[in-house]
Amino acid sequence: MSSPSSALTGDPASRVTIMGEVLALITSQRYRYVLTKGFSGWTELPPPPGTEINCQAAATLAKRLAEETRGLNDLKVIGFSPKDGFIVIASPGVSALGTTPPEINTPQLKCWEFGNHYRVQDPHGMNKIYDPIFGTSGSWNPTGILASSETKAVNQNGKFLMVSEYGEKYRVTRGVGTPTTVEVLKQTPVDPKYIVDDSKFK
Repeated sequence: MSSPSSALTGDPASRVTIMGEVLALITSQRYRYVLTKGFSGWTELPPPPGTEINCQAAATLAKRLAEETRGLNDLKVIGFSPKDGFIVIASPGVSALGTTPPEINTPQLKCWEFGNHYRVQDPHGMNKIYDPIFGTSGSWNPTGILASSETKAVNQNGKFLMVSEYGEKYRVTRGVGTPTTVEVLKQTPVDPKYIVDDSKFK
């Protein structure tokens, strides 16, 4: 595919349009979100449909597609790695990459847990930030909820459990061979100090 002219790719509105097309292409490939799949050195773009990728690989893919096949330049992969991670609550009907359901799926909470997460910033395209995992940009990017505490515990069968609280609102308990459970600690909104938005990504 030939690259657009430098005049086109230098126009902020055109850059936003191109990035939207890149996100749509990634979603159309039906990639699978898998935390451990961080490889992004594909020799052909886009990689085959159904490829397993994580959020860093997805962000790098969006950057490469935009730069190597669409002529954009100076895109940045930016990340956020809080100490104990954060969650992104699933909106109804939303899947990561359009294919992968929330990893925590209980009646009380449906969400993905992230130890770190990556997005793509375009300093020349209205400084928009894009999230290829969710196919979103700017104000449409999902917000997250920071962990407010994390502890280890042992259940009555001697199994080790990890207990994480997010935003002092959700207590998530999980362990190998045990079902994940969620307790809602309060009904009030999460304190803004626990909210993860684009401003946290650098």
